[in-house]
Amino acid sequence: MSQSKTLKWLFAITTLTLSTTFIPPATANTLGACVKNNSGNIKMADSAADCNSGEYFISWNTDGPQGLAGPQGPQGDPGPQGPAGPEGPAGPPGADGADGADGADGADGADGADGVDAPDRSLDICFLYSAQSELPSPEYCPPATDPDPPAPGEIGGAGPGGGIVFYLDGSGGGLEAAPDPAPASDPLATWVCPNLVDNLVDILGADGLGFFTGAQNTADIVNADNLTGGCFVDIAARVASNYSLSGFQDWFLPSRDELREMFTAIGPECQQPGCNVAGLPDYYYWSSSEIDKNYAWWQGFAGDINFDTNKTFSLKVRAVRAF
Repeated sequence: MSQSKTLKWLFAITTLTLSTTFIPPATANTLGACVKNNSGNIKMADSAADCNSGEYFISWNTDGPQGLAGPQGPQGDPGPQGPAGPEGPAGPPGADGADGADGADGADGADGADGVDAPDRSLDICFLYSAQSELPSPEYCPPATDPDPPAPGEIGGAGPGGGIVFYLDGSGGGLEAAPDPAPASDPLATWVCPNLVDNLVDILGADGLGFFTGAQNTADIVNADNLTGGCFVDIAARVASNYSLSGFQDWFLPSRDELREMFTAIGPECQQPGCNVAGLPDYYYWSSSEIDKNYAWWQGFAGDINFDTNKTFSLKVRAVRAF
């Protein structure tokens, strides 16, 4: 069947079912045609304006069913910044800061009241004139007039080991010297073994000078003596370390400064009544402080003399201990 006959047949059917009223013009989605009233002939037209007298215009939709969704388009540009949100709640407090610098010292307080006058000690000049004797001179050393002798643990008082306290460190510790050996006298000894006079050596250690160094010095000297087989006589360090009193056997030869403090606090240098409670004579005493292979420090109690001398000289020994 030709296209012309088909269209005629189609529009013939249409004329039987449709009114001859006006049908709106075709749009982009429709097809339009002019149909002749008496013959049913049609011709394609865009609108009713294309139809002649005795023809009427029809149109039909050419859209098909809804197609599938196309692919998603690309991401659009970001939108503008939104307004700021409301302020959040306050956070927890931070840690404390470091302490500030100390403030300036306050002004000095007022002076305290004057203390009580000390008793008259003008007659107590013991040992000021006894340089010629190791024992106190009765002529110049009357009995002490101090009504309050030092208490145990004080300078000049009894120490825990039965000695005489001559130094306190302010923390409960200190040093005590062996008590006066009268009527005997302190022993004499050389610093090193006399048979080493031609072969003296510098001892490893034994070089401490200050407080609380004498014990280590003494141990160093005794150890060195042991390494040589031991001397045929007791050297000064061994005399001191062999001393024993009240069950205490930790006595030693004092260092240079310890010996000097004993001389000053409880020996001839102290000029208070009864001050030389250690009974130290005007003589020369060994310290445990070595200078070199030939010399060591000693203290002269016949005056404030602190010097070095040859290790083979025989000087006196007074043991001390720490507490």
